[in-house]
Amino acid sequence: MNHPDIENLARRAALAAERAADQEAAFADMDVAESDLLRRVLEAVTPAVRAIGTRQREARDDAGDVRLTAERIVWLAGVKPGPATDGHGAFLFADGSVRLGVYTSTRTTWSTTWLTTSVEEVARQYAVQPIIGLLSELIDADLAGNRDRRIQQAAATARQLRAICMLLEP
Repeated sequence: MNHPDIENLARRAALAAERAADQEAAFADMDVAESDLLRRVLEAVTPAVRAIGTRQREARDDAGDVRLTAERIVWLAGVKPGPATDGHGAFLFADGSVRLGVYTSTRTTWSTTWLTTSVEEVARQYAVQPIIGLLSELIDADLAGNRDRRIQQAAATARQLRAICMLLEP
C-alpha cells in the first residue's frame, strides 16, 4: 500500500512529536521565567505594601460598621471583593507572603479563608503582566498622591497638640 497520505507517515509523526516536545519545553521555560520575574517584582514592592495596600477587613461590629485590621494587603489578581460581595484572588502581605483569599460576604457578615501559596502558583493561576502593571500603577498613584501634604498636616497637628499639653502642665 503506497498512498500519498500515508507516505512517510512515521517520519512526519516523529517530527510533529519532536516539535511538540520543543514547544512544551519552551512554555515550561517561559513559566519559570515568569515566576522568577513575579518573585523579583514582589520582593521589590513588598516594602511599599504599607503605602499602597488597603487595610484588611476583620469583622463588622454590632452596629454593622466595618472593623479593619492594622495589617495592609495588596490585591494582585482575581475577583476583587466588595463591601457586600464575594471575591477571591491572590494577595500580597506586608511580610512578603502571598496568599490566596476567598471572601464570602453578606451585608452584615463575612468570612475570609486564607491559604498560603507560592509565587509559582500565583503565576500559574493568574497572568503575570497585569499583576506587574497593577503594582506599577499603585506605586505611581501613591507617589503622585497627597502623602506629602498629609505628612505635613500630621506634623503640624502633633506640634499643636504638644503646645496644648505644655499649656496644661502644672
